[in-house]
Amino acid sequence: MPPTERQRTPTELQRKGRTMRMTYDDKADVAYIALVDEFTGDFTIVQSVTGLRHPEGINPVEIALDLDVKGRLVGIKILHAKQGVPPEFLTLCERINP
Repeated sequence: MPPTERQRTPTELQRKGRTMRMTYDDKADVAYIALVDEFTGDFTIVQSVTGLRHPEGINPVEIALDLDVKGRLVGIKILHAKQGVPPEFLTLCERINP
Protein backbone atom coordinates (compact mmCIF):
# COMPACT_ATOMS: atom_id res chain seq x y z
CA MET A 1 0.00 0.00 0.00
CA PRO A 2 1.43 3.44 -0.86
CA PRO A 3 2.55 5.40 2.21
CA THR A 4 0.14 8.23 1.37
CA GLU A 5 -2.88 5.99 1.92
CA ARG A 6 -4.09 5.42 5.46
CA GLN A 7 -4.81 1.84 6.39
CA ARG A 8 -8.22 1.21 7.87
CA THR A 9 -8.20 -0.13 11.40
CA PRO A 10 -11.03 -2.21 12.89
CA THR A 11 -12.10 0.79 14.98
CA GLU A 12 -12.56 3.13 12.04
CA LEU A 13 -14.72 3.13 8.96
CA GLN A 14 -13.74 5.60 6.25
CA ARG A 15 -15.63 7.01 3.32
CA LYS A 16 -14.79 10.11 1.31
CA GLY A 17 -12.26 11.30 3.87
CA ARG A 18 -14.63 10.99 6.84
CA THR A 19 -14.05 8.64 9.72
CA MET A 20 -16.48 6.89 12.03
CA ARG A 21 -14.79 5.93 15.29
CA MET A 22 -15.99 3.24 17.71
CA THR A 23 -14.73 3.17 21.30
CA TYR A 24 -15.48 1.15 24.40
CA ASP A 25 -14.77 2.17 28.00
CA ASP A 26 -14.36 -1.04 30.01
CA LYS A 27 -14.66 0.64 33.41
CA ALA A 28 -17.84 2.55 32.59
CA ASP A 29 -19.23 -0.18 30.27
CA VAL A 30 -20.02 2.47 27.63
CA ALA A 31 -19.60 2.08 23.88
CA TYR A 32 -19.51 5.16 21.66
CA ILE A 33 -19.85 5.58 17.92
CA ALA A 34 -18.60 8.98 16.75
CA LEU A 35 -20.05 9.92 13.37
CA VAL A 36 -17.73 12.90 12.83
CA ASP A 37 -13.96 13.32 12.98
CA GLU A 38 -13.96 16.02 15.67
CA PHE A 39 -16.56 17.57 17.95
CA THR A 40 -15.66 21.18 17.12
CA GLY A 41 -17.35 24.08 15.35
CA ASP A 42 -20.78 23.12 14.06
CA PHE A 43 -20.19 19.56 15.26
CA THR A 44 -19.94 20.55 18.94
CA ILE A 45 -22.28 18.37 21.01
CA VAL A 46 -24.97 20.58 22.52
CA GLN A 47 -27.59 18.02 23.46
CA SER A 48 -27.70 14.36 24.41
CA VAL A 49 -31.08 12.64 24.19
CA THR A 50 -31.80 9.18 25.57
CA GLY A 51 -33.26 7.52 22.54
CA LEU A 52 -33.98 3.98 23.58
CA ARG A 53 -34.62 1.81 26.63
CA HIS A 54 -36.27 -1.56 26.69
CA PRO A 55 -39.95 -0.88 27.54
CA GLU A 56 -40.18 -3.88 29.86
CA GLY A 57 -36.85 -3.23 31.56
CA ILE A 58 -35.34 -6.55 30.50
CA ASN A 59 -31.88 -5.01 30.76
CA PRO A 60 -30.46 -1.63 31.84
CA VAL A 61 -29.21 -0.71 28.36
CA GLU A 62 -29.75 2.89 27.30
CA ILE A 63 -28.89 4.47 23.99
CA ALA A 64 -28.22 8.20 23.98
CA LEU A 65 -28.03 10.26 20.80
CA ASP A 66 -25.62 13.21 20.69
CA LEU A 67 -26.73 16.15 18.56
CA ASP A 68 -24.70 19.10 17.27
CA VAL A 69 -25.63 22.80 17.14
CA LYS A 70 -27.72 22.20 13.99
CA GLY A 71 -29.58 19.22 15.47
CA ARG A 72 -27.62 16.65 13.45
CA LEU A 73 -26.75 13.27 14.91
CA VAL A 74 -22.98 13.20 15.60
CA GLY A 75 -22.62 10.37 18.10
CA ILE A 76 -24.32 7.34 19.61
CA LYS A 77 -23.62 6.34 23.23
CA ILE A 78 -24.55 2.88 24.49
CA LEU A 79 -24.71 2.56 28.28
CA HIS A 80 -24.36 -0.94 29.81
CA ALA A 81 -22.93 -2.00 26.46
CA LYS A 82 -21.95 -5.54 27.49
CA GLN A 83 -25.65 -6.34 27.84
CA GLY A 84 -26.78 -4.31 24.84
CA VAL A 85 -24.56 -5.12 21.87
CA PRO A 86 -23.09 -8.30 20.41
CA PRO A 87 -19.66 -9.16 21.88
CA GLU A 88 -18.23 -9.06 18.36
CA PHE A 89 -18.98 -5.33 18.19
CA LEU A 90 -17.06 -4.66 21.40
CA THR A 91 -14.02 -6.55 20.09
CA LEU A 92 -13.89 -4.11 17.15
CA CYS A 93 -13.96 -1.02 19.38
CA GLU A 94 -10.90 0.93 20.45
CA ARG A 95 -10.46 0.31 24.20
CA ILE A 96 -10.52 3.19 26.65
CA ASN A 97 -9.61 2.47 30.30
CA PRO A 98 -8.92 -1.25 29.73
